[in-house]
Amino acid sequence: MMKRDQHDILRQEFKRRQLREVVPGGVGAEAQRAALINAQTDDKTTLGDVLRDATSKLIDDKAVKKEDAEGVVGAEIRNSPDLATHPGGVAASITTASNLNKF
Repeated sequence: MMKRDQHDILRQEFKRRQLREVVPGGVGAEAQRAALINAQTDDKTTLGDVLRDATSKLIDDKAVKKEDAEGVVGAEIRNSPDLATHPGGVAASITTASNLNKF
């Protein structure tokens, strides 16, 4: 989990919830915690770790948009040792969902 990923997650959470502050116990708060811990240890929390229970932490269930998928793809690439997304990964799932949604 990189600092940039934390900012991407917070930005998306704020945008989705139309808020201006971190929600205690939310995905953004978890991302902040992971970024702080990762700066102090070799045992890194991954983006997948932070997003594992994301749906249970979200208040609203909203359709994923193309912009959301692009952010997740970028975060997965930045956190991958081979700088790639992976079939069946978070980015692939979000991209598929955004392609199915009609706006």
